Amino acid sequence: MELNHDCVRQVLLDLEKNLDLPNNSKDYKEAISPSTFKKYGDETVEYSLLQLINVHYVNGAPQYGCNTLSRCYISSITWEGHQFLDTIRDAKIWKKTKSILSHLESASITFASNVASSILSDFISGKINL
Repeated sequence: MELNHDCVRQVLLDLEKNLDLPNNSKDYKEAISPSTFKKYGDETVEYSLLQLINVHYVNGAPQYGCNTLSRCYISSITWEGHQFLDTIRDAKIWKKTKSILSHLESASITFASNVASSILSDFISGKINL
């Protein structure tokens, strides 16, 4: 399955908005906005969330039944997850990041984070305009 970077970003934005203090876990269906599921579809949202857990950007405990994700309790966004989100939060930075990533066949979440960080640094230092 292909990773949808826009969905990854939106999932992180939703989790930041909808999660409470750590240790107050919520099922992913409560923590991610219905509009995100509607826009990207269940499979894409679930895959994005699982990849965010795999790279340790989100603390979560997926549970499977009949070879499908049945529940996934999310407790928090990790420090690394917040750093990534803070880098890609600005719509202009994200747009430029996506433009660069679109020239590649594939790019990991970590690589997308590195690209966004470089763009943000170049913007701050005045090397590029957005």
